[in-house]
Amino acid sequence: MCRVLSVEYSVPYLVKRHVALRRAEIAVESASSLREAMALLRLGEFDVVVLGHGIPETERNRIADTLLETKPSMRIVMMYAGSISHADHADAVLSIDGERPTIKTLTARGAVLKRTAGF
Repeated sequence: MCRVLSVEYSVPYLVKRHVALRRAEIAVESASSLREAMALLRLGEFDVVVLGHGIPETERNRIADTLLETKPSMRIVMMYAGSISHADHADAVLSIDGERPTIKTLTARGAVLKRTAGF
């Protein structure tokens, strides 16, 4: 089973994404900071990390680098609203530009996460 670590600085988006992924029957843990994400990585194995669009663009690669140092085989998915930049370490990029991120769209993207992780 694919295990996802969702990292998002915006707590409302973090909660919505967590609920949507759970409803899509994806095992997910959520972190609102790099420190929380690292603590969760020490406690368990994850196949995919989703970096939410609430994380400043300039921090995404730094966060991805830090997480990949711990487990280089993890897949990194970056969500974007606006221009797609600072995604050098992303295995997949999901743009939410032009749409409101709803539970329905996030659930539909659960299939993308499963494919990205090879499940």
